[in-house]
Amino acid sequence: MSTTRKNSLAGMSIINLLKIDFFSTFTDEQKAALSSKKIFYALKDGDYLLHKDDNEKSFYVLMQGEIEAIDDDGNILNTQQSGSVIGEISFLCNSPRTCNVVAVGNIFVMKIDDEIMDNLDDSLKIAIKDKLIQVLVDRVTDNDQTKVQT
Repeated sequence: MSTTRKNSLAGMSIINLLKIDFFSTFTDEQKAALSSKKIFYALKDGDYLLHKDDNEKSFYVLMQGEIEAIDDDGNILNTQQSGSVIGEISFLCNSPRTCNVVAVGNIFVMKIDDEIMDNLDDSLKIAIKDKLIQVLVDRVTDNDQTKVQT
């Protein structure tokens, strides 16, 4: 994460935040396993979650709040709400970030990188990968429907 104001939320009761859609198919044990990890962070309004062209290999689940993807000129490309997955293409493809992502107000995120994935139980790794696949399929489907409507 590319901000100096990140704060680990380890030790907080994260299990309630895991009720968002990304975790809907996870077992209670898998949710508890994730909530015990130091992978949850708070960012303040204006903090950068991602910087364009960074090679950080991780993805984020926006647990609470709103983010904006912005271009180099500060134009808003899109806005994402709680439950959104951010940075999964860079994570899966080992490619640089394609835009800047900034917190709008205070936000909470879950960060998953290769080191975290390597240390998770196999069933939890599979659950996360299955969800990432579903996120990508949903995006392709939504994109195809948008093209048909225009």
